[in-house]
Amino acid sequence: MISIFHARQAVEKTIKAVLVLNAVLFGRTHDLVELGYRAEEAVSDLRFAIDRRIRLNLHAVAFPCGEPAVDLLEPQEAEEVVASVMDSADARIHGMADRESGSG
Repeated sequence: MISIFHARQAVEKTIKAVLVLNAVLFGRTHDLVELGYRAEEAVSDLRFAIDRRIRLNLHAVAFPCGEPAVDLLEPQEAEEVVASVMDSADARIHGMADRESGSG
């Protein structure tokens, strides 16, 4: 299920974009749980589902190493996680842009 691996990558990059836009340092990590906590600390109204981040995190290890993992997300569930994270991040990014332009 390489598509889920790519879904995980999309979530990681989206969370990192939120962190960069909020000037939050995060170092070299691919850990969705750590990144999500940092984003939630920096942005009080941003909430990513922790249980799904944990399960999606497993894909970072399972696929590159070719090992089966327990309790991986199904494709539809991964799609829901990506949509949720991207919607939250998009709202936050647009809110920041509106404030900077004076229209919000």
